[in-house]
Amino acid sequence: MGILDFFRHMIDDDDEEYELEDELDDELEEEYYDDSDDGIIDGGDDEEDYEYIERYSTKDTDDSDSEYYKRLEKNAPGRVDISSFDDSDIHSYIKSQCDIIKDAANEIDMADEEYDTVTSYFSDIQLIDAAPDDVRDDIEKTAEQIAELTVDRRIYRTGENRISQHTFFRMERLEPHMPDALIEFQNNEAYCETVRKDMRMLEGEMMSLRADARDLIRKQKSVLSMAKMSAIGLFFVFCIFIIASVAMGEIAGILFTIVISLSAFIAIGLLWMLQNTKRQFAITQKKINRAEVLLNKVKIKYVNIASTVDYQCEKYGVKNSYELSSQYELYLDVRKEQQRIARMTEQLSDSEIHLEGILKSLSLYDPHIWLAQVKALIDPKEMVEVRHGLSTRRQKLRARIKYNQNRIDEARADIAGAAAAHPEYSDEVQIILDQYAHR
Repeated sequence: MGILDFFRHMIDDDDEEYELEDELDDELEEEYYDDSDDGIIDGGDDEEDYEYIERYSTKDTDDSDSEYYKRLEKNAPGRVDISSFDDSDIHSYIKSQCDIIKDAANEIDMADEEYDTVTSYFSDIQLIDAAPDDVRDDIEKTAEQIAELTVDRRIYRTGENRISQHTFFRMERLEPHMPDALIEFQNNEAYCETVRKDMRMLEGEMMSLRADARDLIRKQKSVLSMAKMSAIGLFFVFCIFIIASVAMGEIAGILFTIVISLSAFIAIGLLWMLQNTKRQFAITQKKINRAEVLLNKVKIKYVNIASTVDYQCEKYGVKNSYELSSQYELYLDVRKEQQRIARMTEQLSDSEIHLEGILKSLSLYDPHIWLAQVKALIDPKEMVEVRHGLSTRRQKLRARIKYNQNRIDEARADIAGAAAAHPEYSDEVQIILDQYAHR
């Protein structure tokens, strides 16, 4: 199989799949908001409720999706000039592009797995909305009982040690994954900062190399100017010595020989300076190209880890790992105090079991999670916020998948372009591709 055939057989139907899911999301959200307008929210100001729901419309989230993707693409890698690459450079370049494909594919797999989970939560909401009226009434009644009993059970802290109910439930949901999730979050932030510093350092090095290249160009121009001035000066000296040789005879001839020797020495010196400057410029240009290849890889790593950290902030509802750590420590304190003073009532336990049983009968992906967000089962505004949070998470995952798919497409095109531009390396390129194909 040739290099171009190798790329033709790569499967590229992910974009089409996500486009279909985007259309389905839009339809489902439009239906949900239409139902809300028809009277799901009762007992309140209709105009105020409409404005509240409209604030989370699909158009707004689509714009947010686009803006988030644009922010990712700002750090898209630049193009590399491989015209001056030798065998070793071509080999390293192809391997770097294969590494980009491999890393991007891994990022897509991880994002796709998380995307499926978020999609399942969306499906759960649709199943709840589509439940029969008697089931919906039972869900709302049981959820109200749970909310009231939960408030009575959770009011035990005041002052600085108090934690919001929403934060407590979120930490409770995360507890099985803690402290591993917190450590992973902290490590991701530290790695993001390290990669950011590396990227800034490489960008600074690139600027320094480009400044050196500009200095060498100016030096070349200066040497050429000196050569021109020397040539003009020597021309006048030659004219003077020719005239003097006629008048002074042998003495002028000796001086003429000295001047000729000096002129030759100056010419050789200028030629050496010019060649040395050209050689230094070629070396600097090669360093710039190599630094560009490395900077591209670092940029991709930075975008991926930065988007991962941003998604974790959205997922955990915090601004950084320090805030998550503080909330988790506070949660642990609350749990310890709760074990001393909180009483579990049989009515609350029965209500939760009953609600989870109802939700299980609807074949939900994760019925238990609704015990941590029962208000969404009662208040459509809370349900809108839940949907909006899931939409934001899924939009960021789509942008992350799209960004990495673009990097894969670009890397494939770069490899094919390198093979087409340097057919003498075709066999070596194919060997490298075969090695990566079996990993």
